[in-house]
Amino acid sequence: FRETDAPAILVSPRMGTGWDFPYEDCRYQIISKLAFPDTRSNLMKARTEGDKTYAAYLMCQELVQQAGRGVRAVDDYCETLIVDSHCQWAQWKFREFLPEWFREACEESLTVPNPKR
Repeated sequence: FRETDAPAILVSPRMGTGWDFPYEDCRYQIISKLAFPDTRSNLMKARTEGDKTYAAYLMCQELVQQAGRGVRAVDDYCETLIVDSHCQWAQWKFREFLPEWFREACEESLTVPNPKR
């Protein structure tokens, strides 16, 4: 992707931690699904039995990480569109797991918004 001539679009089922797309590398991204963790392993079963909000906490951390992939500095910008209809519910239900700056930056829209510059 980095060696491709612009304009280029990177399509991936998941881009979370460990990826850095500063400035012109990423001006918009689409998050199609909230990344709830797989809770079928014995370890995750034990963790979620002890804390019913553990999986939601991990999902919120992943969402904030994903949204931050395209904004790497104070003078950088990236529009993030989250098209999973569960997002509005998750923002309300698990708001304590989302940073205030993230909650304030979110805007609900039934149409694609104009880019902010």
